[in-house]
Amino acid sequence: PMRWNATPGYGFTTGTPWLTYPEAAGVDVETQRADAGSLWQLHRRVIAVRRAHPALGHGDVTFPSVVGGGAGLFALARSASGERILFVANFAATATGPFSVAVAGVPTVLDSEGLAAAPSPSAGALSFEGLAPRSYAFLALQ
Repeated sequence: PMRWNATPGYGFTTGTPWLTYPEAAGVDVETQRADAGSLWQLHRRVIAVRRAHPALGHGDVTFPSVVGGGAGLFALARSASGERILFVANFAATATGPFSVAVAGVPTVLDSEGLAAAPSPSAGALSFEGLAPRSYAFLALQ
């Protein structure tokens, strides 16, 4: 289980815990909640985006082509009830170069980690400056 806090009983007990963990500073709920850049906060943001945008939970799915940028790039587009969302991710351990995704629309960034700049629309595609290693972006398309 995830530790609740950094106390010796990990927030589960004030006595001697029956199960011990190796020390891992910052890997507890209390610390993660207080850190705006933590994995806890990332999951909260992504869940909020999914809840706010029904197209991420149901509707049509397409995989638009990605040109350039290097290996590890992935794009997925979802649409439902007039809403269109594009998700792009860089699964590589290195940053991408510039790339484009074959999807039309004017993008609005909903959430991202490592997006160099908002993409610009041009000729039925979105042009990206790049994505940091192991990063992503959710974009609404108008």
